[in-house]
Amino acid sequence: MWRISAPGSSLSEVPPKLVVSEKRPVPLEQHVMVQTDDQHEPELLDLYRHDKSGVQTDKLNAKLVDRIDQLDRRAASRAHEERRGGRNRHRRGAENRHRTGQMRRYTPRRWAVVDELNFMGLLPGIYFIFSRNGCDEAVEQCLRAGLELTTKDEVKRIRAIVDEMVEGELDHADLKALGFARFRYALEEGFAPHHAGMVALFRQIVERLFEEGLVKMVFATETLALGINMPARCVVIEKLEKFNGVDHVTLTPGEYTQLTGRAGRRGIDTIGHAVIVDHRDFVPATAASLSSKRVYPLHSSFKPTFNMAVNLLNSSSYTTARDTLDHSFAQWEANESAEDLESRIHTLQHAVDGYEQAFKCSHGDFKEFMTLRQRLSYLQKDERRHLKRRNFNSDKERTQAFLTLDRQIDQLKQQESEHPCKSCPDFQNHLKWGHRWLRESKELRRIKGRYESRTGSMARQFDQICKVLCSLGYLKETTEDYTNELEAGRNDTRRESISAGMSMSTRSADIQQVDEQKHDRDYRLTMRGQLLRHLYSEYDLVLAEAISDGFFDGLEPEELAATLSSLVYHARRGGDSEPRRYPGGPDGSVARACRSLREVFADVEMMREDADLDELEPLDFGLVDVMYDWARGEDLAQILHGTELTGGDFVRNAKRLSDILQQISTAAPYYEHDDPHLAEAAKKANQLVNRGIVAYSGVD
Repeated sequence: MWRISAPGSSLSEVPPKLVVSEKRPVPLEQHVMVQTDDQHEPELLDLYRHDKSGVQTDKLNAKLVDRIDQLDRRAASRAHEERRGGRNRHRRGAENRHRTGQMRRYTPRRWAVVDELNFMGLLPGIYFIFSRNGCDEAVEQCLRAGLELTTKDEVKRIRAIVDEMVEGELDHADLKALGFARFRYALEEGFAPHHAGMVALFRQIVERLFEEGLVKMVFATETLALGINMPARCVVIEKLEKFNGVDHVTLTPGEYTQLTGRAGRRGIDTIGHAVIVDHRDFVPATAASLSSKRVYPLHSSFKPTFNMAVNLLNSSSYTTARDTLDHSFAQWEANESAEDLESRIHTLQHAVDGYEQAFKCSHGDFKEFMTLRQRLSYLQKDERRHLKRRNFNSDKERTQAFLTLDRQIDQLKQQESEHPCKSCPDFQNHLKWGHRWLRESKELRRIKGRYESRTGSMARQFDQICKVLCSLGYLKETTEDYTNELEAGRNDTRRESISAGMSMSTRSADIQQVDEQKHDRDYRLTMRGQLLRHLYSEYDLVLAEAISDGFFDGLEPEELAATLSSLVYHARRGGDSEPRRYPGGPDGSVARACRSLREVFADVEMMREDADLDELEPLDFGLVDVMYDWARGEDLAQILHGTELTGGDFVRNAKRLSDILQQISTAAPYYEHDDPHLAEAAKKANQLVNRGIVAYSGVD
């Protein structure tokens, strides 16, 4: 945002204007790489038509469209001939065939694409593959194909640079565990992978060699497109879709522009080249729609957290903190997007009405029956858990509360067993629709709540967070008057109103509103609140509760590191969230601490749900045994053996664990009266984890 002012005028008098520039320093040409089959060379075709002067237009290249159609017809003809002739369906190229027997057009091999680009003089390049394994496999495919992109002099320079960067950083055992010899061989041939599964040192080596023009092709995931200075002559995109963790989705125009933005080196290239590799379901019009759009929406990722709340309240009043959130960009965007929820509400309401019709029962009110069942489930699970965590004045009061709950459960069980719908011959079918009705009804209530709370949603979330923290003893409500702060607000209001030329009555109303804020509620942090203020983690409240409740008491340093690994690790491909073993056995200290951590997480999640806050990803204990062994002194090769972890994944999680251990150690003044040994155990555990390859100074 720039302020544009005329000569002689002041900046404050001129409204801001948005300046947008869509001109690239280096023009970009868009291409598509197609190939008839492995017996023919790949072909590089322009995505857009060029005018008579050779300038790229915004019209699709008709030759490309015709060539794609021709390849489709050829593939269909081959499939038809095979069906008629009964040929062997397992011959080379069968992976491109539909399950129905249709043949897909041939997809160019990665090594063949690189070879063709090298022949055309379009390297160095970055080949984007949305898979870590895909990047590593691409390097191996190029090596197996015998491609060599470097000269003898370049090989010598590469060896010298790599040896210089590695010397003194990692020991021989770690380098062997990371496959360094194969990695360096690929570098010398001119290829390299680049993704988050690599250790930071290897990525830094690739980046330096690429910047110096020694590595000619880097196979990278999309993370390379952000924040790293690695411009190339060409950028290759393997597919126009990627897996987002849930489903395969098409790239957005913003993502496409971010990737292709690497193409064209300023001061070196006169033209940059973006190459899309022909692939399954590729349509030229889709590529054109991605590359033609230049303005993209900006979305806020901001969400209030428990740690953020106590840090705000530690330095400002509740009113000031709330007002700050209410004027955030996230709140503005929430106000603008409220209308988008209306269609979702309509769809869910239609589904709920349909399920009610589907389970309509002639024997009784099935909606009443399902509501009764839902209430019974809540009392049996959630309410019982609430009572277990609740503080009672005496054991008698606790016993009475559980007896009352048991009576309520028994009454509901009896009502359920005696409900007339139970005798319906279609009961099981009705029950199937009833469960869907419950699920969609819950989602409908949630979406309606989001819709109704869009305005002021950031401040409302802050309110809910404060209520949770009050109930757990992290905040204490106070009636203290912040006279000086409000007096300053009163004076600011008076000055602003006079400056704006407001009437006396309007000014008085504004000043009165400021005066009324004197009696607004406020909070102060308790000792627990100060503890939470020093814990920066996605699971900040879970960690603070576990520390306060003494669940880490008595753990040895390596046991503490193993248990806390669940706060930083999430398996990339999902799993059962369980380690291969619990150190000390299923009844040992680590297993007990992990069970306690699960219970705390469940309680916090229940409170988050009651407060209508977003769910957290479940804890994953899959790294417990790995981190325990590392803290016990095992080497990297032993640590990675039998796991799906890459060296980069392990180092990243270990560094995050080290950070949490350091936080716990630093926060000692706010809990050591309960457990004076925890801080020392955390400090020692940090030393055990932060060693060897983890202690390498490179950012990861």
